[in-house]
Amino acid sequence: MSVPWCSEGVVRKIEKQTVTVEVTIQSACASCQVKGLCGNANMKHELIKAKTDHPEKLNIGDTVRITMKQSMGGKAVAIGYLLPLVVMIITLFVTYSISHNELLSVILALVLTTVYYLFIWMFGKKIGRQFIFYVEKEDQI
Repeated sequence: MSVPWCSEGVVRKIEKQTVTVEVTIQSACASCQVKGLCGNANMKHELIKAKTDHPEKLNIGDTVRITMKQSMGGKAVAIGYLLPLVVMIITLFVTYSISHNELLSVILALVLTTVYYLFIWMFGKKIGRQFIFYVEKEDQI
């Protein structure tokens, strides 16, 4: 399994083959040398459900690594960044070639990109089921 995304976390719940892991997510500036001046407002905790083949080897409180297949990372980038960019650019060019009105083209491109993200937000749970995370215990790594 290729690992484009990997993070460490702590096991919070174990149910059959599914493990709930608490992961601390921090922005890039949270690792800065002067982060004490800004505070820790750039850190948050997320609960991620991941699959494991050996739940009997895990205990609540264990430190584990969460991974995702490389193909899923590419799919996430396409859905989150590439497709909305394509929607925006195509809308800009098509609208401008028809109307020759720059303001209308920009407004329509922004509206359609917003509609795209609203669609992603509305169907987020269904889309999210396609992204499967896996758990590895630290001593197995």
